[in-house]
Amino acid sequence: MPVAIVDNGIKQATGASGTTCTKNQALTAGANLLVIWTVNHGANACTGVTFNGVSMTSLGEATCSYFGNIKRTKMWYLENPDTGSAYDIVATWGTSVFDKILVGASFSGYGSFGTAYTHNSAID
Repeated sequence: MPVAIVDNGIKQATGASGTTCTKNQALTAGANLLVIWTVNHGANACTGVTFNGVSMTSLGEATCSYFGNIKRTKMWYLENPDTGSAYDIVATWGTSVFDKILVGASFSGYGSFGTAYTHNSAID
């Protein structure tokens, strides 16, 4: 089964200082649904992301310095999340952050997280 993007969404809270950024998202039911949210922010580390109150798992973080400004990108996932209704995705920081962005997509048909997908056919 090919991997398919089921839903995607973007929430950008730029210029609004605070310790959270929230995106309301309804997900379509699908086998082995995965939600990945990338959180970009400055020097302060994101302390967690939840979907419908359930903690998502961090995949890791990339940090770089651009003309003295620290930029971080962190990815989070949650397998088999609640579907149907619109639920909140909430990213949280320990201290107030000026620029924060949430971007994400959900996928189905990938087997399970951490397992490589193998396609055996020469033609899709």
